[in-house]
Amino acid sequence: TSNEPRGIKFVGTDGWIFVHIHGCSLEASNPDLLKIKLGPNDVSLGRTRGHHRNFLDSVKSRQQPFASAEVGYHTATICHLLNISMQLDGTKLAWDPATEQVTNNPQANSMLARPMRVPWRL
Repeated sequence: TSNEPRGIKFVGTDGWIFVHIHGCSLEASNPDLLKIKLGPNDVSLGRTRGHHRNFLDSVKSRQQPFASAEVGYHTATICHLLNISMQLDGTKLAWDPATEQVTNNPQANSMLARPMRVPWRL
């Protein structure tokens, strides 16, 4: 195990914001980034009481869940990339979202999918 914080870092032109996995706390390169109020046309990540509860509520109400299938897909992709990086001793990976490929590590690309058992295929 490592003492490195676990979470995701969003890097932009004005600095970065790190979201810690446990406790949902935020850290920023510039604390003023955490004080910015979103405008009416900005995208909010929103809040939920928990994904399991939200999913069950959406099934009952037939409303869209907090996170769409597409958001879930992209979130899972980030988690998979983190796990691949950890298997490669913490190697930093450069991800191209358009091609859905790692651009700086062929071994990491080979770990993006596993062979499927017969008769399953895509």
